[in-house]
Amino acid sequence: MPPLEQVRRSRRYGIEEPTWLDAVGRRQAGAWLSERIEASGLSKRAVLAKLGYEGGTNRLNAYLEGQQFPTPEMLRKLCAAVGAPYLEGVAHYGYYREVVRIIDDLVWFGEQWLEEDDARGTTGITNHREWTRLRSIEQLGVLLFGDQHVSDVWDQAWFMSRYHVACWVEPEQDVRRETYTMHAQEGGGGVAVVDLKQPPERVEIVREPERRVYVVLPKPIALSILLVVLLFPRRGDMFKEGARDYALRLWAVSNALVEAAKKNRYGAKRIGRPKNLTQHLQGVLDTLDDNRLPFNDRRIIASEYAIAWADSICNRYTHIARLAAFCIWGEAGSSMNNQTAFGIMPQRRLAELPALEGFSYTPEDMSAESSRST
Repeated sequence: MPPLEQVRRSRRYGIEEPTWLDAVGRRQAGAWLSERIEASGLSKRAVLAKLGYEGGTNRLNAYLEGQQFPTPEMLRKLCAAVGAPYLEGVAHYGYYREVVRIIDDLVWFGEQWLEEDDARGTTGITNHREWTRLRSIEQLGVLLFGDQHVSDVWDQAWFMSRYHVACWVEPEQDVRRETYTMHAQEGGGGVAVVDLKQPPERVEIVREPERRVYVVLPKPIALSILLVVLLFPRRGDMFKEGARDYALRLWAVSNALVEAAKKNRYGAKRIGRPKNLTQHLQGVLDTLDDNRLPFNDRRIIASEYAIAWADSICNRYTHIARLAAFCIWGEAGSSMNNQTAFGIMPQRRLAELPALEGFSYTPEDMSAESSRST
């Protein structure tokens, strides 16, 4: 594989957007596009006609053979012509800058929904400034809709069309409980503390019932975190069986939501795309663009930035998504005899990847008022 800078300038490959694919991946991307054209029932010339192109098929053949890559905009047009989800195309072509832009747009879109629905998470003040709605969901997700708690509304149709509920399950289990002697702390004003220097007074095994821990997020924000978790595994992460196939199907199902986020963000007059990405997302791009290391190593480093970004949006949802996606979590410095919490947590907290249809999207989901009225 030639260095990234050479690939960008190469007429042979025709790449104008950085990609994480190697030579084999390029051929597979061309095969995917060829399959989508065949499935559409259109000839190559018919596809070009839908694009308004009257020339020969040489350029399209180069795309299909993996010798050249379409630009993201050309890929968007090709996908529209053959009825393929654009997000699925982006994933197959490995356009990581486009992936980051999509993730950024989805969070922006979800933040607009928080405003429209008067939704927020915890309340707090930091640096003498009230938390933004987006900052308020960082720990526990959405908790309030106006003066209503999330549990008061999550069985309503408008809520289910706009929000995603995730949870981890802690199965019924035996727990060891120890009771220690309490004594008054010297100089503590009579405050009693546990005396851990003495053995426990009583030890008992108690059967604890099943416990579920929930988190609620606007669907665009939930989707953005789920995409990051599936696209950026950390070193040592091992996918559960079927997780990779789930990722491909998720890209197809969520295409409409991604397109709505892009359309509404660029159509907004009051708020547009900020000049700069967040530090974590910019770290993803800077790492992937740095050719001092082999690209696969860069992807691993970029994953740390990506997961740190997801945690900064909502760390509970990120935790659940990783529980659902991986059977083993990577952790530097752990061993079989001394596993860290990352190594053993998936066996103690159970989660499943959410139903794909939960990320489908219709225009009616846009309006909070119309959704609530129905």
